[in-house]
Amino acid sequence: MAAEAAAHRVHNVKAVVNDIEVILPGSAERTDPDLAAMALTALKWNAGIPAGKLDVTVSQG
Repeated sequence: MAAEAAAHRVHNVKAVVNDIEVILPGSAERTDPDLAAMALTALKWNAGIPAGKLDVTVSQG
């Protein structure tokens, strides 16, 4: 996210495509529901995000 924000600050940048794919070894793979739960937990720790206003969807990892 920091790299995307930095790219938006570059003069004349009109758009940024953030299409990063991370390939993990089979032993580190997580299911979509597991990833969503982990993301939701991490976001809940951010006091700037109102509780009850979060919805996380993960598709194909």
